[in-house]
Amino acid sequence: SRLQTMYFTVCVAGLGVFENAVHVHLHHTKHDESSQPEWFRYLLDVHYLHHKGDMKCNYAIVSLWTDWLCGSYKSPSLETRVMRLTSHRRI
Repeated sequence: SRLQTMYFTVCVAGLGVFENAVHVHLHHTKHDESSQPEWFRYLLDVHYLHHKGDMKCNYAIVSLWTDWLCGSYKSPSLETRVMRLTSHRRI
């Protein structure tokens, strides 16, 4: 129905606004990573894998669950975090 379509659209738009805020925070804000929650550091690791690989994984277009559903999700490892933290270039 029309009401369900509107509800779905509002939910997807709200999710997009939230994820855009996280994206801006990732790229444009200097922050002390040790003060960030673990889920945020996990997202940094996932984002690092996207840019350091062939860019054929972890698109996070709507959310990480879309990558999981489409088979393009790649889970970061402890090695990924170490590489990201020792990298001189910030992604």
